[in-house]
Amino acid sequence: MRSLYYRSFLALVCAFAIVHNVLCEEPGTRYLRQELKGDTRNLSKGKGGSSSSRSKGKGSIYSKSQKSSKSPDSKGGKFGKGKGIKSRKSPKSKGKGWKGIKSSKSPKSKEEDGKGSKSNKSYGKGKGSKSDKSSKSSKSYKGAKSSKSPKHGKSYKGGAPTISEPDPALTPSPTPGVGPTRPPTKTSSPTKAFVITSAPTKAPVVSPPTICGRTEEERVAFISAIISGMAASNLLNDPNSPQGKAAQWLINDDPIALCPDSSVQIVQRFALAVFYYSTDGDRWSFCRTTTGPCPSNAQRFLSDSSECEWFGIECNPSNGRVLSLRLDTLDGQDINLNGILPPEVFLIPRITDVRLYFTPDVNDQNNVRQGRLSGTIPATINQASQLRALDIDSQNISGEIPNEFYQSTLREVDLDNNSLTGTISSNVQNMNNLIFFTASDNPFDQQPIPVGFGNIPQLRFLGLNNANLVGPIPNSLSNLREIRAIDFSNNDLTGNISFLRNYNNLQSIALANNRLSGDIPAEFWQKNNLTIANLENNNLSGQIAPSIGSMTDLRTLRLARNNMSGTIPVEMANLTNLRVLTLEGNNFTGDIPAELCALRFLEIITVPPTVNCPRICCVTVPNP
Repeated sequence: MRSLYYRSFLALVCAFAIVHNVLCEEPGTRYLRQELKGDTRNLSKGKGGSSSSRSKGKGSIYSKSQKSSKSPDSKGGKFGKGKGIKSRKSPKSKGKGWKGIKSSKSPKSKEEDGKGSKSNKSYGKGKGSKSDKSSKSSKSYKGAKSSKSPKHGKSYKGGAPTISEPDPALTPSPTPGVGPTRPPTKTSSPTKAFVITSAPTKAPVVSPPTICGRTEEERVAFISAIISGMAASNLLNDPNSPQGKAAQWLINDDPIALCPDSSVQIVQRFALAVFYYSTDGDRWSFCRTTTGPCPSNAQRFLSDSSECEWFGIECNPSNGRVLSLRLDTLDGQDINLNGILPPEVFLIPRITDVRLYFTPDVNDQNNVRQGRLSGTIPATINQASQLRALDIDSQNISGEIPNEFYQSTLREVDLDNNSLTGTISSNVQNMNNLIFFTASDNPFDQQPIPVGFGNIPQLRFLGLNNANLVGPIPNSLSNLREIRAIDFSNNDLTGNISFLRNYNNLQSIALANNRLSGDIPAEFWQKNNLTIANLENNNLSGQIAPSIGSMTDLRTLRLARNNMSGTIPVEMANLTNLRVLTLEGNNFTGDIPAELCALRFLEIITVPPTVNCPRICCVTVPNP
């Protein structure tokens, strides 16, 4: 009996031991067993269970190094769905990802259908899991590899962020060695499992493919949002428009690969890229993106250098803000801008100078006198809050001057030799900073000289030559006490020139080829700062006053074809800098003083037949 009890007791002990080996197995041993099966995500729930506590997303954290898929449509700006801007190929996320940021495409957990889950290829093809194909890598930041990554070159201070990828030497082997002795411990900080150390004791974790701490999808969305405020969505979505090309370049091809928080650089590089594509930059004479001559002290447009180093760009060295866009000439040769002046140029936040004038080729047999930069003056000009100079001389800008132009902060304006129409508004008086304004040689509609110019007391230069002006010169112009030069030639102006009386600082006056009349004011002959005076082809009368002898800076005096009379004062011999004197077509009499003919720099004197002058000094021109 005692033997029977003893045998029964031994049977119970053995049964308990068997059960204990199954239910009370060392946690580390169970983890190792699961790993051998290749199912590291189902440690607690078995086949079809949820992910390990080390991963909060629905996909395996190891899948973040896998080959990324195309980025979804950006929703950060005006980029529509799949139109226009193609982002860098970036992963999609269907889980929460890393720290709330959308992660790259990872396998879906298949808890519901009980089919198991996908795991990284490096864990083999254990039962209940599918291996994930490893990604093909291309060059990325600082030697790291990521799928379909952008090109990267020089970066701004601090360098571009690094996209990390697991070291193959740290990738777990399909056949584990010494496994952990304890199961992973759940903690309140899941990020600890994502840290890769130099000698990991646990399975390594691949950092998500991010740039600037964001996924590529988020980066595209942020950049899209910034530039969508600079250009219309239909232009940004048009891959053939300058704006669309610039957006594609900035997002996909810019070697700098700017971060969204570099908003100033994004705006500057986008605006300059639009300018490049809008003016047919690939045909510029200098510093095209890939070919053509370029000065040694400048970088090519759209290169991997800072935009401050690009040809024709000047920046504030302390903060990298673009101040000047100057693409006019190099060594006397024109840059060959061909296209439309884009509005984005004036959205560069701190830009002060835009100089894009055309320089005619003196050897050009076709006598081309205008460039091929066309379009209109952009209405965005008033958004350049620090703009000081606009020089588009001898281009082919057309249309009317927009109202926004008169709301700008411009100090210097050169619109000469374009195709502008309409009229110059009297709102020009609102340009309180204006000191230089010229819009000569434009086919404006017929109009009088705008009275508003007389309300800009600091104005120093006013040029409206061949601008279809009619009527008298307004008296308000006599308020321009700081004026240095006026050019109203080749118009249909009438009335007198009494407005000249108050101009004590006048250095140059050109009123030729009008219908001006009346006596030349006596004060005119006392303008000691005057160097050039062209009053030809009018109906002016009066005499040359002896006080002209004090005008010692005078180099050119053109009085031909008027109704002047009297003799030539001997005091003119004091004009030691005189080079040109035209007197024909008037009623002058007497002799040219011999001292005048002896002037050192004198090149020519033309006189009517009624004036006696040695042939070696003068050219006699018959009256018309």
